[in-house]
Amino acid sequence: MLGFLKVFGKGVLYTILFPFIVLILVLYTVYCIFLFVFEFFRSLILWIKGGSPFDDTPEDAEAKRILLAKQNQEANVQTNDQYKDALIATLASAVAAQSQAAQQNTQQQDVPTLDVFPTNELEHEEPSQIEQYIDEKGDGEQ
Repeated sequence: MLGFLKVFGKGVLYTILFPFIVLILVLYTVYCIFLFVFEFFRSLILWIKGGSPFDDTPEDAEAKRILLAKQNQEANVQTNDQYKDALIATLASAVAAQSQAAQQNTQQQDVPTLDVFPTNELEHEEPSQIEQYIDEKGDGEQ
């Protein structure tokens, strides 16, 4: 008996709801046909004017302009931060080099400096130590 009531209830439910389901499907079909016809004529008019239905609308163009301006502003802020960091690093290295040079100057005042390659001694035509050594040993031992 319970099975019969389930089947009977479904039948009554489908009988009552079927017209509403069909009405919803018909209205949706009419809406889609109307939208198809409207878009066809809209695209045709745009094509005749030389445009495209896929071009940006004025609202899209405005939104892109706003986003681009915001991105440029963020890029400028990042660039300014990078310049500031580079400037700070350059100034810090200059101050460090200056303080190091000042320390070296104070240390070098006490210690005499010597040239690594004394140019005045190289200009003399006297034989160097290696030449004297070769001359003393002779040519036979080479």
